[in-house]
Amino acid sequence: MKNWRDVYKGKAVSAAEAVSHIRSGNRVVVGHATGSHEVLLKAMVENREAYKNVELVHMVSMGASEYCLPGMEKHFVHNSLFAGATTRLEVLSPLKTLSRGYAIATTADGAVVSDTCQLAAGDRLRVHLLRGRALCRVEDIENPPDCIT
Repeated sequence: MKNWRDVYKGKAVSAAEAVSHIRSGNRVVVGHATGSHEVLLKAMVENREAYKNVELVHMVSMGASEYCLPGMEKHFVHNSLFAGATTRLEVLSPLKTLSRGYAIATTADGAVVSDTCQLAAGDRLRVHLLRGRALCRVEDIENPPDCIT
């Protein structure tokens, strides 16, 4: 039987080599806290152009979490049970919400619209999307029953 040290030496590769086997759409489960593989995560960020929608799954990120920085959303999907200090901003980011297909509507004076009771037919709205804005005019309103206009 071979010595385990010799077997290990034959299987050990660099972080860059290890992450080169990850493909777009793959799910990568990451250890957390002291088990987090920061060297591998850094190598993944450096290799980001090779990835599209690689899901990173972990309990909580305690490291740098560079995969959550702006501009990484087409490369990585962050999926975590808890938001650590380094991922909290990503979780709360309005851009993250917009990237899921939501929009923010504002009135002509810039007030955020959160209720149809704020609107009247003919009002002009600016709809903010992940990429760009659209100017719209309200044609009809379907108010909730408790709306007093």
